[in-house]
This record gives sequence, structure tokens and C-alpha cells, in this order.
Amino acid sequence: MVTLNFNTNNEYSLECITNVSFSVCGTEPYESSQFHCCGDLLYSIAQGYGPCCGDSGLESGHICCSNNQYNENDGYRCCDGQVYNINTQMCCGDMVHTGYDDCCDGTPYHTSLNFCCGGVQSKDVYDSCCEPLSIPFLSSSQYCCLGEVRARQNPPGTYPADGSCKL
Repeated sequence: MVTLNFNTNNEYSLECITNVSFSVCGTEPYESSQFHCCGDLLYSIAQGYGPCCGDSGLESGHICCSNNQYNENDGYRCCDGQVYNINTQMCCGDMVHTGYDDCCDGTPYHTSLNFCCGGVQSKDVYDSCCEPLSIPFLSSSQYCCLGEVRARQNPPGTYPADGSCKL
């Protein structure tokens, strides 16, 4: 509904009543379903901008880490507020680490030197993990059956035809 109001000095004002609610960004009114207001500037959702990252709209294909934007296609990720590159680094235990292959319950480790089972690292002893209790075992002489580690009686990779756990 639009109402035109006149006063005694022949001045008028236009009043517009809509069902759309507007917000204000700096001095500009805007509809929050179409724009993000970041640092008093408007960023169009239709043009691919995401929520605010610092004082600017998050560009498509980027991540926001500590209020800075990084290109996700270049391998950048955020680890508890620290930016890192997945091609050369890893996030483990909410910290960035370089030179490790994997994470074992929040501790980085080298998979060629250690084995992780149930959050515990072991060196050159075990190569498999028996679930659900996370019991480490050596697959050349042992096997896992229904969460229990048992001594192997048959060569690795052979299983009884009846589907039982009697190896």
C-alpha cells in the first residue's frame, strides 16, 4: 500500500507499506535474503557471495579462516583458526603440522613408522586393529574374530568356507 501525504507547505512524503522487511547496511536499506552486509558494504547472494568473512563477503570457492579468505581449490583449509595447505600440511589435535601422514587421537604420526589403533601408537609391532574394542594385532600370526584377537592357524588371507572364525 502506498500513501501520499501533503503538509501545509506543499511538501509531500511518500509512505510505502510492504510485507518485506528491510535491514540497513551503512546507510543503504537492503533485503537480507538477497544480500550480506559486511563492513558497511553489500554483497549479492545471487552473485555467489557467502556470509561475511571479516569485512567482506565470502567469495565462492573460498574458505574463511581468522577473517581472511583463502582459495579452497588451492588446498587451503582452516584448523582452529590457523590456515594450512592440505598438500603440505595437516590438521591434527587442532594444530597445524608439517611432515606427518596421519593423526592418531590428536597426535600426528608417520604411517610408515607407526601404527595407530584405538588412539594408541605402536612402533613396528602391529599392523591391524580389531574392532570394536580397538585391540592391535599382527595379521601374519593373528586375526580378529568378533572383536577378539586369536592365533592364526591357516595362512593369511584364507578363511574357512563355513564363515566361522576358525583360522
